[in-house]
Order: sequence, then C-alpha cells, then structure tokens
Amino acid sequence: MKVYLSGPCTGLPDFNYPAFNAAAAKLRALGLEVLNPAENPAPPCGTWTGYMRMALRQLVECDRIVLLPGWSDSKGALIERSLAQALGIEVAHYLDAAGAPVVPLMTAFEDECQVADDATPGFFWGHL
Repeated sequence: MKVYLSGPCTGLPDFNYPAFNAAAAKLRALGLEVLNPAENPAPPCGTWTGYMRMALRQLVECDRIVLLPGWSDSKGALIERSLAQALGIEVAHYLDAAGAPVVPLMTAFEDECQVADDATPGFFWGHL
C-alpha cells in the first residue's frame, strides 16, 4: 500500500521535517510504501505553490493519506485532506507523540466503524 504523509511545515523549525521523517521510518517499518514530501527537492520556483503542486501530484498516486499532528492548523494539509476525501483516498491520523502506535486509520466513506479484513496492525478503519 502506498501512503502519503501530510502535516504542517510552514513556520515550524526545520519545516517539521524531523516529524515527517520519523513517521515515514515507522510506516516503512510496517511495510508501507511512503511518499514523504519532506524528502522532495525544492521546486525550481521555491514557492509554497511549487511545493504544493509537487505534493498534490504525489497524493493522487496514493491509497492512503496519513495526517501528522498539527495538520488541522496547516493550509496545505487541509487542502491535501480535502482532496483525499474527494477522491475516496483513505484518511489516517498518525499519533506518535511518545512512541505510541500509529492509530487510528479512518476512511472517508464508511458509515459504520469496522476493522478491515486486510487492516495493517495498529490501524483502525471507520468514519472520519
């Protein structure tokens, strides 16, 4: 499964890349293919729009978006989550403040909460 990491960058120390990279490492250890925008090169224009264009191209290739803490305060992450929901891409919240497991995983279009037959350990599927 291919997942995209989304979270706040602008205005944070090191653009929050340490949090992105730590989450990517843990998700890769679970066997997931992770597209991590913190690993992208700077766009030629160097603008926020340039970064978002690169990010959205990655997002649409994925099966799941994983939202890092603070995502709801990020203009870019809100756009990414909205697009993921519109496209039926599964939405997950990553909670790892103190090494906790990655929970809960949610899909945008389920009416009832349920554990999926093929769920990755540590993920929960349900309505967002």
